[in-house]
Amino acid sequence: MVAQVLKHQWVTTLVPLRKGAKPAEIFGLIFLVLVSLFLGGNYFAYVWAAGQLAIDPRGASTAVAGASLIVFWITVPVLFGAQPTYTDPSRYAVFSRRARELMPAFVVVGLLSWGGVVTLVASVSHVLAWSSARAVAMVAAVLGVLLGWSAAMIASNLLLVAMSAVMAKRRFCETMMILVMLLCCGLGLGMQVVTRTATVTRTVPVNVGRIIGWTPLGWAWSMPWEVAHGRWLAFAVKLVISIATVAVMVWAWQAIVARRLVAPTGDGGSVEKVKSANGIDRMMPDTPTGAIAGRTLRYLKRDPRMTSLLLNTFLVPLLASAPMLIHGWGEVHGPQTALIFTAIPFAAMFVATPMYAGSLISYDGTALWHHIESSVTGVEDRRGRAIAYLLVTMPVSLALAVIASWWCGQWKLLPVVSAEALGVLLLSTGIGSWTSVVNPMRVVESRKGNGFNSGSSVGAGCLGALLGMGAGILVAIPMIALVVLVAISGHAWWSILLTFVGGLGWSFLVLHFGIVVGGRRLDRTWDEVLTKITPVA
Repeated sequence: MVAQVLKHQWVTTLVPLRKGAKPAEIFGLIFLVLVSLFLGGNYFAYVWAAGQLAIDPRGASTAVAGASLIVFWITVPVLFGAQPTYTDPSRYAVFSRRARELMPAFVVVGLLSWGGVVTLVASVSHVLAWSSARAVAMVAAVLGVLLGWSAAMIASNLLLVAMSAVMAKRRFCETMMILVMLLCCGLGLGMQVVTRTATVTRTVPVNVGRIIGWTPLGWAWSMPWEVAHGRWLAFAVKLVISIATVAVMVWAWQAIVARRLVAPTGDGGSVEKVKSANGIDRMMPDTPTGAIAGRTLRYLKRDPRMTSLLLNTFLVPLLASAPMLIHGWGEVHGPQTALIFTAIPFAAMFVATPMYAGSLISYDGTALWHHIESSVTGVEDRRGRAIAYLLVTMPVSLALAVIASWWCGQWKLLPVVSAEALGVLLLSTGIGSWTSVVNPMRVVESRKGNGFNSGSSVGAGCLGALLGMGAGILVAIPMIALVVLVAISGHAWWSILLTFVGGLGWSFLVLHFGIVVGGRRLDRTWDEVLTKITPVA
Protein backbone atom coordinates (compact mmCIF):
# COMPACT_ATOMS: atom_id res chain seq x y z
CA MET A 1 0.00 0.00 0.00
CA VAL A 2 2.82 2.38 0.87
CA ALA A 3 4.59 1.75 -2.43
CA GLN A 4 1.39 2.21 -4.45
CA VAL A 5 0.44 5.54 -2.88
CA LEU A 6 4.02 6.80 -2.99
CA LYS A 7 4.24 5.89 -6.67
CA HIS A 8 0.95 7.69 -7.37
CA GLN A 9 2.23 10.75 -5.55
CA TRP A 10 5.43 11.06 -7.57
CA VAL A 11 3.77 10.11 -10.86
CA THR A 12 1.30 12.94 -10.26
CA THR A 13 4.09 15.35 -9.40
CA LEU A 14 6.18 14.43 -12.45
CA VAL A 15 3.30 14.28 -14.95
CA PRO A 16 4.74 17.23 -16.95
CA LEU A 17 7.83 15.13 -17.75
CA ARG A 18 5.86 12.54 -19.66
CA LYS A 19 5.86 12.50 -23.44
CA GLY A 20 3.22 14.76 -24.92
CA ALA A 21 2.86 17.00 -21.87
CA LYS A 22 1.55 20.50 -22.51
CA PRO A 23 4.05 23.38 -22.37
CA ALA A 24 2.03 24.99 -19.58
CA GLU A 25 2.37 21.82 -17.46
CA ILE A 26 6.13 21.73 -18.03
CA PHE A 27 6.41 25.40 -17.16
CA GLY A 28 4.36 24.84 -14.01
CA LEU A 29 6.72 22.09 -12.84
CA ILE A 30 9.76 24.26 -13.57
CA PHE A 31 8.16 27.11 -11.62
CA LEU A 32 7.47 24.78 -8.68
CA VAL A 33 11.06 23.53 -8.66
CA LEU A 34 12.54 27.03 -8.88
CA VAL A 35 10.36 28.42 -6.10
CA SER A 36 11.16 25.42 -3.89
CA LEU A 37 14.88 25.77 -4.50
CA PHE A 38 14.73 29.51 -3.86
CA LEU A 39 12.90 29.18 -0.54
CA GLY A 40 14.86 26.13 0.57
CA GLY A 41 18.17 27.65 -0.51
CA ASN A 42 17.54 30.87 1.39
CA TYR A 43 16.57 28.93 4.51
CA PHE A 44 19.67 26.74 4.23
CA ALA A 45 21.94 29.76 3.77
CA TYR A 46 20.45 31.60 6.75
CA VAL A 47 20.76 28.68 9.18
CA TRP A 48 24.22 27.75 7.93
CA ALA A 49 25.35 31.37 8.43
CA ALA A 50 23.93 31.29 11.97
CA GLY A 51 26.41 28.52 12.69
CA GLN A 52 29.19 31.11 12.70
CA LEU A 53 27.68 32.88 15.73
CA ALA A 54 28.24 32.27 19.42
CA ILE A 55 26.23 29.54 21.17
CA ASP A 56 23.33 31.68 22.41
CA PRO A 57 22.75 33.75 19.23
CA ARG A 58 23.14 30.55 17.19
CA GLY A 59 20.61 28.70 19.32
CA ALA A 60 18.11 31.55 19.17
CA SER A 61 18.46 31.94 15.40
CA THR A 62 18.15 28.22 14.63
CA ALA A 63 15.20 27.76 17.01
CA VAL A 64 13.27 30.62 15.46
CA ALA A 65 14.16 29.43 11.95
CA GLY A 66 12.89 25.93 12.70
CA ALA A 67 9.71 27.30 14.25
CA SER A 68 9.10 29.41 11.16
CA LEU A 69 9.41 26.25 9.06
CA ILE A 70 6.59 24.61 10.99
CA VAL A 71 4.47 27.76 10.78
CA PHE A 72 5.04 27.83 7.03
CA TRP A 73 3.80 24.27 6.56
CA ILE A 74 0.80 24.86 8.82
CA THR A 75 -0.41 28.09 7.25
CA VAL A 76 0.45 28.09 3.56
CA PRO A 77 -1.26 24.81 2.51
CA VAL A 78 -4.39 25.82 4.42
CA LEU A 79 -4.43 29.31 2.91
CA PHE A 80 -4.23 27.84 -0.58
CA GLY A 81 -6.61 24.98 0.18
CA ALA A 82 -4.02 22.55 -1.15
CA GLN A 83 -5.37 19.16 0.01
CA PRO A 84 -3.24 16.52 -1.78
CA THR A 85 -5.39 14.00 -3.63
CA TYR A 86 -3.22 11.08 -2.53
CA THR A 87 -3.88 11.74 1.19
CA ASP A 88 -7.54 12.72 0.83
CA PRO A 89 -9.56 10.06 2.72
CA SER A 90 -12.62 10.58 0.54
CA ARG A 91 -10.63 9.20 -2.41
CA TYR A 92 -10.29 5.88 -0.59
CA ALA A 93 -13.83 5.63 0.79
CA VAL A 94 -14.92 3.22 -1.96
CA PHE A 95 -12.12 0.75 -1.18
CA SER A 96 -12.14 -1.85 1.56
CA ARG A 97 -9.29 -0.26 3.49
CA ARG A 98 -9.31 0.78 7.13
CA ALA A 99 -7.59 3.83 8.55
CA ARG A 100 -4.84 1.83 10.25
CA GLU A 101 -4.00 0.26 6.87
CA LEU A 102 -3.86 3.62 5.12
CA MET A 103 -1.92 5.54 7.75
CA PRO A 104 1.55 4.12 7.03
CA ALA A 105 1.13 5.14 3.40
CA PHE A 106 -0.25 8.57 4.31
CA VAL A 107 2.60 9.28 6.73
CA VAL A 108 5.28 8.16 4.28
CA VAL A 109 3.94 10.16 1.34
CA GLY A 110 3.40 13.13 3.62
CA LEU A 111 7.06 13.05 4.57
CA LEU A 112 8.45 12.15 1.15
CA SER A 113 6.47 14.55 -1.02
CA TRP A 114 8.38 17.10 -3.08
CA GLY A 115 7.89 19.68 -0.35
CA GLY A 116 8.94 17.19 2.31
CA VAL A 117 12.16 16.28 0.53
CA VAL A 118 13.09 19.93 -0.04
CA THR A 119 12.29 20.72 3.59
CA LEU A 120 14.46 17.84 4.82
CA VAL A 121 17.40 18.96 2.69
CA ALA A 122 17.00 22.54 3.92
CA SER A 123 16.79 21.30 7.52
CA VAL A 124 20.19 19.61 7.20
CA SER A 125 21.58 23.13 7.63
CA HIS A 126 20.79 22.81 11.35
CA VAL A 127 23.22 19.90 11.61
CA LEU A 128 25.89 21.91 9.83
CA ALA A 129 25.21 24.91 12.05
CA TRP A 130 26.00 22.85 15.16
CA SER A 131 28.89 20.92 13.63
CA SER A 132 31.41 23.28 15.24
CA ALA A 133 29.99 22.63 18.72
CA ARG A 134 30.35 19.48 20.79
CA ALA A 135 29.82 16.19 18.95
CA VAL A 136 26.88 15.38 21.18
CA ALA A 137 25.26 18.70 20.16
CA MET A 138 25.54 17.61 16.54
CA VAL A 139 23.80 14.32 17.39
CA ALA A 140 21.07 16.30 19.14
CA ALA A 141 20.77 18.44 16.02
CA VAL A 142 20.20 15.31 13.92
CA LEU A 143 17.44 14.19 16.29
CA GLY A 144 15.98 17.69 16.29
CA VAL A 145 15.93 17.85 12.50
CA LEU A 146 14.17 14.49 12.18
CA LEU A 147 11.58 15.38 14.82
CA GLY A 148 11.08 18.97 13.63
CA TRP A 149 10.78 17.94 10.00
CA SER A 150 8.33 15.16 10.87
CA ALA A 151 6.29 17.51 13.04
CA ALA A 152 6.08 20.12 10.28
CA MET A 153 4.92 17.73 7.57
CA ILE A 154 2.55 15.72 9.77
CA ALA A 155 1.02 18.86 11.31
CA SER A 156 0.41 20.23 7.82
CA ASN A 157 -1.39 17.08 6.67
CA LEU A 158 -3.29 16.76 9.94
CA LEU A 159 -4.62 20.29 9.71
CA LEU A 160 -5.56 19.84 6.05
CA VAL A 161 -7.54 16.67 6.66
CA ALA A 162 -9.13 18.13 9.80
CA MET A 163 -10.25 21.25 7.94
CA SER A 164 -11.17 19.52 4.69
CA ALA A 165 -14.88 19.80 5.38
CA VAL A 166 -14.52 23.52 6.08
CA MET A 167 -12.12 24.12 3.18
CA ALA A 168 -14.63 22.60 0.77
CA LYS A 169 -17.11 25.35 1.56
CA ARG A 170 -17.18 28.33 -0.73
CA ARG A 171 -17.16 30.89 2.07
CA PHE A 172 -13.91 29.49 3.45
CA CYS A 173 -12.30 29.68 0.00
CA GLU A 174 -13.43 33.27 -0.39
CA THR A 175 -11.99 34.25 2.98
CA MET A 176 -8.72 32.44 2.39
CA MET A 177 -8.18 34.23 -0.92
CA ILE A 178 -8.28 37.58 0.85
CA LEU A 179 -5.98 36.29 3.59
CA VAL A 180 -3.51 35.02 0.99
CA MET A 181 -3.24 38.51 -0.49
CA LEU A 182 -2.80 40.09 2.93
CA LEU A 183 -0.19 37.46 3.80
CA CYS A 184 1.75 38.12 0.61
CA CYS A 185 1.60 41.86 1.18
CA GLY A 186 2.66 41.50 4.81
CA LEU A 187 5.51 39.15 3.94
CA GLY A 188 6.78 41.54 1.31
CA LEU A 189 6.80 44.48 3.69
CA GLY A 190 8.08 42.39 6.58
CA MET A 191 11.02 41.07 4.58
CA GLN A 192 12.05 44.63 3.76
CA VAL A 193 11.87 45.69 7.42
CA VAL A 194 13.74 42.57 8.59
CA THR A 195 16.39 43.07 5.92
CA ARG A 196 17.01 46.60 7.12
CA THR A 197 16.99 45.54 10.76
CA ALA A 198 19.39 42.66 10.07
CA THR A 199 22.07 45.13 8.96
CA VAL A 200 22.15 46.38 12.54
CA THR A 201 21.22 43.43 14.76
CA ARG A 202 22.36 40.50 12.59
CA THR A 203 20.76 37.99 14.99
CA VAL A 204 17.51 37.04 16.62
CA PRO A 205 17.31 38.27 20.26
CA VAL A 206 18.32 35.46 22.62
CA ASN A 207 15.28 35.97 24.86
CA VAL A 208 12.98 35.51 21.88
CA GLY A 209 14.80 32.31 20.97
CA ARG A 210 14.45 30.95 24.50
CA ILE A 211 10.71 31.62 24.52
CA ILE A 212 10.22 30.01 21.10
CA GLY A 213 12.36 27.06 22.20
CA TRP A 214 9.87 26.20 24.94
CA THR A 215 6.86 26.23 22.64
CA PRO A 216 5.66 23.29 20.52
CA LEU A 217 7.13 25.05 17.50
CA GLY A 218 10.65 25.10 18.91
CA TRP A 219 10.99 22.02 21.12
CA ALA A 220 12.82 19.91 18.54
CA TRP A 221 14.88 22.69 16.98
CA SER A 222 16.25 23.97 20.31
CA MET A 223 17.49 20.58 21.57
CA PRO A 224 21.10 21.07 20.36
CA TRP A 225 21.13 24.47 22.08
CA GLU A 226 20.33 22.79 25.39
CA VAL A 227 23.00 20.13 24.84
CA ALA A 228 25.62 22.74 23.93
CA HIS A 229 25.08 24.34 27.36
CA GLY A 230 24.97 20.98 29.15
CA ARG A 231 21.32 21.32 30.17
CA TRP A 232 20.56 17.61 29.92
CA LEU A 233 17.26 17.70 31.79
CA ALA A 234 15.86 20.33 29.41
CA PHE A 235 17.11 18.28 26.46
CA ALA A 236 15.45 15.11 27.77
CA VAL A 237 12.16 16.90 28.40
CA LYS A 238 12.10 18.41 24.92
CA LEU A 239 13.04 15.09 23.32
CA VAL A 240 10.24 13.23 25.08
CA ILE A 241 7.54 15.81 24.42
CA SER A 242 8.65 16.16 20.77
CA ILE A 243 8.29 12.42 20.21
CA ALA A 244 4.98 12.41 22.06
CA THR A 245 3.70 15.32 19.98
CA VAL A 246 4.48 13.56 16.71
CA ALA A 247 2.82 10.38 17.97
CA VAL A 248 -0.30 12.24 19.10
CA MET A 249 -0.58 14.01 15.75
CA VAL A 250 -0.35 10.69 13.89
CA TRP A 251 -3.01 9.21 16.18
CA ALA A 252 -5.30 12.22 15.63
CA TRP A 253 -4.71 12.02 11.88
CA GLN A 254 -5.72 8.34 11.91
CA ALA A 255 -8.87 9.09 13.91
CA ILE A 256 -9.96 11.75 11.42
CA VAL A 257 -9.20 9.47 8.47
CA ALA A 258 -11.29 6.70 10.06
CA ARG A 259 -14.24 9.06 10.37
CA ARG A 260 -13.82 10.46 6.86
CA LEU A 261 -13.73 7.00 5.30
CA VAL A 262 -17.34 6.39 6.35
CA ALA A 263 -18.53 9.98 5.86
CA PRO A 264 -16.58 11.56 2.96
CA THR A 265 -16.94 15.29 2.61
CA GLY A 266 -18.83 16.72 -0.34
CA ASP A 267 -17.87 19.78 -2.28
CA GLY A 268 -19.68 22.09 0.13
CA GLY A 269 -21.63 23.99 -2.48
CA SER A 270 -23.88 26.77 -1.24
CA VAL A 271 -26.80 28.80 -2.49
CA GLU A 272 -26.82 32.57 -2.32
CA LYS A 273 -29.52 35.09 -3.07
CA VAL A 274 -29.00 36.87 -6.37
CA LYS A 275 -29.38 40.61 -6.01
CA SER A 276 -30.45 42.95 -8.75
CA ALA A 277 -27.93 45.22 -10.41
CA ASN A 278 -30.18 47.67 -12.24
CA GLY A 279 -27.72 50.50 -11.70
CA ILE A 280 -25.06 48.70 -13.70
CA ASP A 281 -27.56 47.75 -16.39
CA ARG A 282 -28.69 51.36 -16.78
CA MET A 283 -25.10 52.58 -16.95
CA MET A 284 -24.14 50.30 -19.83
CA PRO A 285 -25.42 50.65 -23.41
CA ASP A 286 -27.91 48.12 -24.77
CA THR A 287 -25.33 46.36 -26.96
CA PRO A 288 -23.38 43.08 -26.73
CA THR A 289 -20.36 45.05 -25.53
CA GLY A 290 -22.43 46.81 -22.88
CA ALA A 291 -24.01 43.55 -21.74
CA ILE A 292 -20.62 41.86 -21.38
CA ALA A 293 -19.19 44.87 -19.55
CA GLY A 294 -22.17 44.95 -17.16
CA ARG A 295 -21.99 41.23 -16.46
CA THR A 296 -18.23 41.46 -15.86
CA LEU A 297 -18.77 44.33 -13.41
CA ARG A 298 -21.24 42.21 -11.47
CA TYR A 299 -18.77 39.32 -11.42
CA LEU A 300 -16.03 41.66 -10.20
CA LYS A 301 -18.27 42.55 -7.29
CA ARG A 302 -19.68 39.12 -6.43
CA ASP A 303 -16.89 36.67 -7.21
CA PRO A 304 -14.14 36.87 -4.55
CA ARG A 305 -11.63 35.39 -6.98
CA MET A 306 -12.09 38.38 -9.24
CA THR A 307 -12.15 40.78 -6.30
CA SER A 308 -8.76 39.46 -5.21
CA LEU A 309 -7.56 39.90 -8.79
CA LEU A 310 -8.40 43.60 -8.60
CA LEU A 311 -6.68 43.96 -5.24
CA ASN A 312 -3.60 42.17 -6.55
CA THR A 313 -3.42 44.69 -9.38
CA PHE A 314 -2.59 47.44 -6.90
CA LEU A 315 -0.59 45.35 -4.45
CA VAL A 316 2.22 45.29 -7.03
CA PRO A 317 2.90 49.07 -7.05
CA LEU A 318 2.50 49.25 -3.27
CA LEU A 319 5.03 46.48 -2.72
CA ALA A 320 7.36 48.08 -5.26
CA SER A 321 7.18 51.35 -3.33
CA ALA A 322 7.88 49.73 0.04
CA PRO A 323 11.64 49.16 -0.45
CA MET A 324 12.15 52.79 -1.44
CA LEU A 325 10.20 54.06 1.56
CA ILE A 326 11.84 51.68 4.03
CA HIS A 327 15.41 52.07 2.81
CA GLY A 328 15.76 55.81 2.94
CA TRP A 329 13.50 57.21 0.22
CA GLY A 330 11.13 58.73 2.72
CA GLU A 331 12.07 62.20 1.50
CA VAL A 332 12.27 62.88 -2.21
CA HIS A 333 14.34 65.89 -3.19
CA GLY A 334 13.97 67.44 -6.62
CA PRO A 335 11.90 66.59 -9.69
CA GLN A 336 14.50 64.18 -11.09
CA THR A 337 14.28 61.94 -8.04
CA ALA A 338 10.50 62.29 -8.08
CA LEU A 339 10.38 60.99 -11.66
CA ILE A 340 12.24 57.85 -10.62
CA PHE A 341 10.23 57.41 -7.42
CA THR A 342 6.90 57.60 -9.25
CA ALA A 343 7.90 55.61 -12.34
CA ILE A 344 9.20 52.46 -10.62
CA PRO A 345 5.94 51.36 -8.89
CA PHE A 346 3.82 51.77 -12.00
CA ALA A 347 6.43 50.11 -14.21
CA ALA A 348 6.37 47.14 -11.83
CA MET A 349 2.71 46.62 -12.67
CA PHE A 350 3.77 45.11 -15.99
CA VAL A 351 4.90 42.05 -14.02
CA ALA A 352 1.34 40.78 -13.56
CA THR A 353 -1.28 43.31 -14.67
CA PRO A 354 -1.48 42.07 -18.30
CA MET A 355 -2.28 38.60 -16.96
CA TYR A 356 -4.86 39.97 -14.52
CA ALA A 357 -6.58 42.04 -17.19
CA GLY A 358 -6.63 39.15 -19.64
CA SER A 359 -7.72 36.43 -17.25
CA LEU A 360 -11.26 37.79 -16.87
CA ILE A 361 -12.45 35.42 -19.60
CA SER A 362 -11.16 32.43 -17.62
CA TYR A 363 -13.68 33.01 -14.82
CA ASP A 364 -16.59 32.42 -17.20
CA GLY A 365 -15.87 28.71 -17.49
CA THR A 366 -18.67 26.91 -19.30
CA ALA A 367 -20.74 30.13 -19.31
CA LEU A 368 -18.60 31.27 -22.23
CA TRP A 369 -20.78 29.01 -24.36
CA HIS A 370 -23.53 31.65 -24.21
CA HIS A 371 -21.25 34.05 -26.09
CA ILE A 372 -20.68 31.47 -28.80
CA GLU A 373 -24.37 30.58 -28.97
CA SER A 374 -25.48 34.21 -29.27
CA SER A 375 -22.93 34.96 -32.03
CA VAL A 376 -21.05 37.57 -30.00
CA THR A 377 -17.94 38.64 -31.90
CA GLY A 378 -14.51 38.36 -30.38
CA VAL A 379 -13.98 42.13 -30.54
CA GLU A 380 -17.20 42.74 -28.60
CA ASP A 381 -16.11 40.24 -25.97
CA ARG A 382 -12.64 41.77 -25.64
CA ARG A 383 -13.96 45.33 -25.54
CA GLY A 384 -16.66 44.60 -22.96
CA ARG A 385 -14.25 42.99 -20.54
CA ALA A 386 -11.70 45.76 -21.05
CA ILE A 387 -14.29 48.45 -20.30
CA ALA A 388 -15.35 46.73 -17.07
CA TYR A 389 -11.77 46.24 -15.86
CA LEU A 390 -10.75 49.81 -16.66
CA LEU A 391 -13.86 51.35 -15.10
CA VAL A 392 -12.87 49.83 -11.77
CA THR A 393 -9.08 50.17 -11.89
CA MET A 394 -8.50 53.55 -13.54
CA PRO A 395 -9.97 55.69 -10.71
CA VAL A 396 -7.83 53.84 -8.17
CA SER A 397 -4.74 54.21 -10.33
CA LEU A 398 -5.40 57.92 -10.76
CA ALA A 399 -5.76 58.29 -6.98
CA LEU A 400 -2.38 56.58 -6.53
CA ALA A 401 -0.87 59.06 -9.00
CA VAL A 402 -2.22 61.98 -6.97
CA ILE A 403 -0.89 60.47 -3.73
CA ALA A 404 2.54 59.87 -5.30
CA SER A 405 2.73 63.46 -6.55
CA TRP A 406 1.68 64.77 -3.15
CA TRP A 407 4.26 62.59 -1.38
CA CYS A 408 7.04 63.86 -3.64
CA GLY A 409 5.84 67.45 -3.40
CA GLN A 410 6.06 67.83 -7.19
CA TRP A 411 2.57 68.78 -8.32
CA LYS A 412 3.82 69.97 -11.69
CA LEU A 413 4.68 66.36 -12.50
CA LEU A 414 1.10 65.20 -11.86
CA PRO A 415 0.29 64.99 -15.62
CA VAL A 416 3.35 62.78 -16.14
CA VAL A 417 2.54 60.53 -13.18
CA SER A 418 -1.10 60.33 -14.28
CA ALA A 419 -0.01 59.30 -17.77
CA GLU A 420 2.16 56.57 -16.23
CA ALA A 421 -0.60 55.34 -13.92
CA LEU A 422 -3.35 55.28 -16.54
CA GLY A 423 -1.04 54.26 -19.37
CA VAL A 424 0.14 51.08 -17.67
CA LEU A 425 -3.48 49.97 -17.21
CA LEU A 426 -4.40 50.74 -20.82
CA LEU A 427 -1.29 49.02 -22.17
CA SER A 428 -1.76 46.02 -19.87
CA THR A 429 -5.41 45.63 -20.83
CA GLY A 430 -4.53 45.75 -24.51
CA ILE A 431 -1.82 43.13 -24.04
CA GLY A 432 -4.09 40.96 -21.89
CA SER A 433 -6.85 41.11 -24.50
CA TRP A 434 -4.47 39.31 -26.86
CA THR A 435 -2.45 37.02 -24.54
CA SER A 436 -5.56 35.60 -22.85
CA VAL A 437 -6.70 34.26 -26.22
CA VAL A 438 -3.27 33.01 -27.29
CA ASN A 439 -2.63 31.36 -23.91
CA PRO A 440 -5.98 30.91 -22.09
CA MET A 441 -5.64 29.68 -18.52
CA ARG A 442 -8.02 27.61 -16.44
CA VAL A 443 -8.92 28.86 -12.98
CA VAL A 444 -10.12 26.49 -10.31
CA GLU A 445 -13.78 26.75 -9.31
CA SER A 446 -14.37 28.89 -6.23
CA ARG A 447 -15.75 25.98 -4.22
CA LYS A 448 -12.73 23.77 -4.96
CA GLY A 449 -9.87 25.85 -3.62
CA ASN A 450 -7.68 28.83 -4.33
CA GLY A 451 -5.78 28.02 -7.48
CA PHE A 452 -3.08 25.57 -6.44
CA ASN A 453 -5.22 22.44 -6.42
CA SER A 454 -5.70 19.87 -9.09
CA GLY A 455 -7.65 21.43 -11.93
CA SER A 456 -5.99 24.82 -11.99
CA SER A 457 -3.41 25.80 -14.58
CA VAL A 458 -0.62 27.44 -12.64
CA GLY A 459 1.79 26.73 -15.48
CA ALA A 460 -0.40 28.52 -18.02
CA GLY A 461 -0.76 31.43 -15.63
CA CYS A 462 3.00 31.76 -15.19
CA LEU A 463 3.56 31.50 -18.93
CA GLY A 464 0.89 34.15 -19.50
CA ALA A 465 2.56 36.42 -16.96
CA LEU A 466 5.88 36.12 -18.78
CA LEU A 467 4.25 36.81 -22.15
CA GLY A 468 2.48 39.85 -20.74
CA MET A 469 5.60 41.16 -19.05
CA GLY A 470 7.70 40.80 -22.21
CA ALA A 471 5.08 42.47 -24.37
CA GLY A 472 4.62 45.17 -21.74
CA ILE A 473 8.29 46.12 -21.85
CA LEU A 474 8.14 46.47 -25.63
CA VAL A 475 5.00 48.60 -25.81
CA ALA A 476 6.19 50.77 -22.90
CA ILE A 477 9.27 51.97 -24.80
CA PRO A 478 7.52 55.08 -26.25
CA MET A 479 6.20 55.95 -22.79
CA ILE A 480 9.68 55.55 -21.30
CA ALA A 481 11.11 57.78 -24.01
CA LEU A 482 8.58 60.51 -23.19
CA VAL A 483 9.42 60.38 -19.47
CA VAL A 484 13.13 60.59 -20.30
CA LEU A 485 12.34 63.61 -22.48
CA VAL A 486 10.76 65.31 -19.46
CA ALA A 487 13.94 64.75 -17.47
CA ILE A 488 16.25 65.92 -20.27
CA SER A 489 14.23 69.07 -20.98
CA GLY A 490 14.43 70.19 -17.38
CA HIS A 491 10.73 69.47 -16.80
CA ALA A 492 9.60 72.04 -19.33
CA TRP A 493 5.85 72.52 -19.55
CA TRP A 494 5.74 71.46 -23.19
CA SER A 495 7.47 68.13 -22.44
CA ILE A 496 5.07 67.44 -19.58
CA LEU A 497 2.08 68.19 -21.82
CA LEU A 498 3.54 66.08 -24.62
CA THR A 499 4.06 63.16 -22.25
CA PHE A 500 0.49 63.38 -20.99
CA VAL A 501 -1.14 63.61 -24.41
CA GLY A 502 1.29 61.39 -26.30
CA GLY A 503 1.51 58.76 -23.56
CA LEU A 504 -2.24 58.38 -23.22
CA GLY A 505 -2.70 58.48 -26.99
CA TRP A 506 -0.17 55.70 -27.49
CA SER A 507 -1.76 53.67 -24.67
CA PHE A 508 -5.24 53.94 -26.19
CA LEU A 509 -3.80 52.89 -29.56
CA VAL A 510 -2.23 49.77 -28.04
CA LEU A 511 -5.48 49.03 -26.21
CA HIS A 512 -7.48 49.25 -29.44
CA PHE A 513 -4.95 47.14 -31.33
CA GLY A 514 -4.94 44.45 -28.62
CA ILE A 515 -8.75 44.31 -28.56
CA VAL A 516 -9.01 44.00 -32.35
CA VAL A 517 -6.21 41.45 -32.78
CA GLY A 518 -7.31 39.42 -29.76
CA GLY A 519 -10.94 39.58 -30.86
CA ARG A 520 -10.20 38.34 -34.36
CA ARG A 521 -8.19 35.44 -33.00
CA LEU A 522 -11.00 34.65 -30.57
CA ASP A 523 -13.44 34.45 -33.50
CA ARG A 524 -11.28 31.65 -34.93
CA THR A 525 -10.67 29.80 -31.65
CA TRP A 526 -13.87 30.03 -29.60
CA ASP A 527 -14.10 26.26 -29.13
CA GLU A 528 -10.42 25.92 -28.21
CA VAL A 529 -10.61 28.71 -25.62
CA LEU A 530 -13.80 27.23 -24.14
CA THR A 531 -12.11 23.85 -23.76
CA LYS A 532 -9.03 25.30 -22.08
CA ILE A 533 -10.87 27.46 -19.54
CA THR A 534 -13.48 24.85 -18.58
CA PRO A 535 -12.76 23.66 -15.01
CA VAL A 536 -11.83 20.02 -14.55
CA ALA A 537 -14.51 18.03 -12.77
